Amino acid sequence: MDANLSQLRDIILHLSNAHNDTRRQAEAALQAQETMPGFSILLLTLIDRLAVPTSHEDVTIRQSAAIAFKNLIKKRWVPQDDDAPLPENDRASVKSVLVRLMTTSAPDVQRQLSEAVSIIAKHDFPHNWQNLLPELVGQLNVADFSVLKGVLLTLNSILKRFRYVEKSDALYEVLLYCLTALQEPMTVKYEQLSEAVDRCPDDKDQLTHLLECMRLISRIFYSLNWQDIPEYFEDNLKRWAHQFSKFLSYNNPCVIDEDEEDEPGPIDRLQAAVLDNLNIYATKYEDVFQEYLMVFTQIVWKRLIEIGPSPKFDIVATSAIKFLIAVSSKDVNRGLFTDSTLKDIVEHIVIKNLTATESDEELFTDNPADYIRKDMEGSDQDTRRRCAMDLVKALMKFFPSQISQLSNQYIASMLEMYRTTKNWKTKDTALHLILAASVKSGTIATGASELNPEINILDLFQTHILPELQDTSAGNVAPIIKTDVLKLICVFRSQFDANFLVQLFGPVLQFLSSRDIVIQTYAAITIEKFLSVKDKHPDGTQTTRFPKSALMANFETLFTGLFAALVNPAMGENEYVMKCIMRTLSIAGADVIPVTQLILSHLTSALERACKNPVNPHYNHYLFESIALLIRASCGTGTGDVTETNLQWCAQFETLLFPPLQTILAQDITEFVPYVFQIMAQLLNARRPNSGLSDAYRGLFRPLLSPEVWDRKGNIPALVDLFRAYISRGMAVEHDKVVPYVKHMIHSQCLFVTIFGAPAFFQTLEGLRGPGLVANMISNVWIANKKPLSSLSALDKKHVLVGVTKLMVETPLLESFPATWLHLLQILLSLVYEQHDLAMDFKVDEETAESREFDGHYSKLSYAAISILDPVAEITNVHSFAAAQVQQFSRSLTPERATIFQQALAQLSPAEREGVQKML
Repeated sequence: MDANLSQLRDIILHLSNAHNDTRRQAEAALQAQETMPGFSILLLTLIDRLAVPTSHEDVTIRQSAAIAFKNLIKKRWVPQDDDAPLPENDRASVKSVLVRLMTTSAPDVQRQLSEAVSIIAKHDFPHNWQNLLPELVGQLNVADFSVLKGVLLTLNSILKRFRYVEKSDALYEVLLYCLTALQEPMTVKYEQLSEAVDRCPDDKDQLTHLLECMRLISRIFYSLNWQDIPEYFEDNLKRWAHQFSKFLSYNNPCVIDEDEEDEPGPIDRLQAAVLDNLNIYATKYEDVFQEYLMVFTQIVWKRLIEIGPSPKFDIVATSAIKFLIAVSSKDVNRGLFTDSTLKDIVEHIVIKNLTATESDEELFTDNPADYIRKDMEGSDQDTRRRCAMDLVKALMKFFPSQISQLSNQYIASMLEMYRTTKNWKTKDTALHLILAASVKSGTIATGASELNPEINILDLFQTHILPELQDTSAGNVAPIIKTDVLKLICVFRSQFDANFLVQLFGPVLQFLSSRDIVIQTYAAITIEKFLSVKDKHPDGTQTTRFPKSALMANFETLFTGLFAALVNPAMGENEYVMKCIMRTLSIAGADVIPVTQLILSHLTSALERACKNPVNPHYNHYLFESIALLIRASCGTGTGDVTETNLQWCAQFETLLFPPLQTILAQDITEFVPYVFQIMAQLLNARRPNSGLSDAYRGLFRPLLSPEVWDRKGNIPALVDLFRAYISRGMAVEHDKVVPYVKHMIHSQCLFVTIFGAPAFFQTLEGLRGPGLVANMISNVWIANKKPLSSLSALDKKHVLVGVTKLMVETPLLESFPATWLHLLQILLSLVYEQHDLAMDFKVDEETAESREFDGHYSKLSYAAISILDPVAEITNVHSFAAAQVQQFSRSLTPERATIFQQALAQLSPAEREGVQKML
């Protein structure tokens, strides 16, 4: 064991090595050990041995081992595809030690083991892990708070399964089991911890542990109450409400770090968890919660008035505002919101939380990427500003006139203050209040679709928004106002007609030359949004509202600005700018051809920069989509007439792109490899069918058959498209039985048969290694993968059925290799009768044909998509085709071959023989 542990320790240490080769060797060694019995326990043993680290190296190894264990559980507890499951002995051993290790480990390890517990529990708990809950409940009274924290962390991780999912009998059965075991012990423990807090007001360490344990129990309460209010909690709500109100008002300088600005403290985290629970009750169980509503509303109101602007208080502020949103959204609570109350809410809560803070200014300057993510429309982050805007919208539901009138007053007051004081924060706040109060409905995709008629947005736009857009002076001291204006234009874009969009385009375009990366980025976002506005027509079609002529008239200026923004060092890998480039190329289409080479040079430079550190998947995707768009515009899609100009462009793209693409493959940049295969497939597919291959493609072909390439599931769909392109452009695919996911290889070979005929396939492969290769491949590879073939798309299964049928009836396999012929028949029967419907019609649907499930390492390029051509489109009912071919084949047999035929049928199972009889 110690020798194995020492070896594993060295492997895991090298996982964080700075040298790529060393790190990849360690990853390969770790992967090789994954399937060995006892490996999971070895990982946990290593983590346990390093529970008390003696060096920083020990801490690194322990953390990496915990991550490796989590990934192993994710991959092999309930394996997908061809991954081998953990042996039963290992699974039992893991479950026997995991809880103990989870409850006693360091926090960084606990987080990883917690996720592993969640994965196992999702599949095994409670029926196949019956001692888990009793074991955890039994440790709730442990004296060691670090162990108690581990117990609660484990419970929290396994009970999250009840959140955000639909009701079902099975779910409620497990929920009832958990409630029975936990509801009373959890309530008692919460009260005990509350009393312990009172006993040690000056013990910072003890208080920190106690408050964190209370936070975890609050999260468990959230999980247990999410589906429906349990009877026990309804009966004991007074006990919980007492504790919740106590700790919402709790304050103790002992555990408050006055020097900390960003990270929430233990009190803040507990209060945020309590507020989440109040939000559930205010939203879903208002009848039960009604008697406590006034008290909690007053407490939350007081907390919001007192709370400071530091980012560390954001989780409390946003949760508190959400509580007010929940309360104000219920008709039964209208009485709480008098005119004076509404005025106080707008003045002291809405405006306070709409106002930019010092941390917002610092973020704008020091971390523009984070500022944009937090601020822009569509961000999924709960910021104070976004919650304050949502509160305005919620209040509009029952108090539209009052809130509109108050908003107009405060907007006017703040804009006047800005005019006289030039304090940009007042205008910034006013613009966000305009945004909150004026939009009645809309979506992220389209922007505002309905406006509030009580807010004079047209006058505000002409007087206070458009002038800021038209003022592009470099000396403007309020860059945030510029981004506000651009954001408002984005939101209102669907309200503008084509002429006004064109009028706005020029000023927006000038902001791409700003020295401020946030302004540059917002300008790119605005242009991309303009180009995304669609007009719907009565016949159901949609067209881009922004005139293409206006785009092309500014094309050079636009791309000069976009590429300048793209290389701005203040924000590397700017996904928003790259998305704008992609959208512009999509609209431009073939009109981009005159400047294709220039644009491609910029994109290949961007690709070379990204290869050094590919950290932004959105940026990477838009980059490859842009390359694909250039290829589509210049080379065509390979369908219809392929002109000489198309072919010349194909050659140029291969010359320009193959060096960086081959570098990606040589350096094995895993994030980019699937994209490379898609681009190569697109380029190859743009050539004429049967036109042959360039030397570069010929040289690439044999390495594509290596098992390592196919081991990564993210490569599979792109490789399948690439192999299709190889086949359609005139190259046979030799099968290698060591290649995983062989069903796609079988499909590729059957596709060859459908295009070139069974005799050509038979002769090509037999010519490679002599007689018997086809028979050996079918008997040793195809038949073993008969079952996975059923998971192919409808179109792919059609090709397999046609290919198998042709091999049966157009080659000498019956007399030369009768066992192989029988295997083909069995494959045919399994596919024909898998739906128990002989006449089932295979209709080709592009969405269905492309709907495959692969892991998260593959993202399909929309603009590199290869047109789905069906070489046997005339066969509309493939089952009838197969039956007719087998019938005709059986009737044309000589007596000698008929005898072999009958002998083969005799070896079928009764069900298979019945299937043959139906066909005959």
